[in-house]
Amino acid sequence: MKSFRKFSQCSCKGRIRPSIVFFGEILPANQFLKAEKAISNCDLLLLVGTSGIVQPAANLPFLAKGAGARIIEINPERTELSYLCDDTILGAASKILPKLFVP
Repeated sequence: MKSFRKFSQCSCKGRIRPSIVFFGEILPANQFLKAEKAISNCDLLLLVGTSGIVQPAANLPFLAKGAGARIIEINPERTELSYLCDDTILGAASKILPKLFVP
């Protein structure tokens, strides 16, 4: 298994930062506002591979549920948000997601 490196190296030998937020980092406010807006208008929310406890992202499923969205959790084990979900599918996302999105 490959180990995860925080930064990749480009051909110029510089470091490339992935477009993600690491634990302990502050979420970009404008991006989080976009996420809140999108989730407030979704019909279906897939919670995939989350503990459901990291704030402020852990509040997003409550926005979806409040707007009437169906929530499906895909995770190796139940989480703090399992009770909120309409369905929970236990297992690895790498195994489950390809089965859900078969053309």
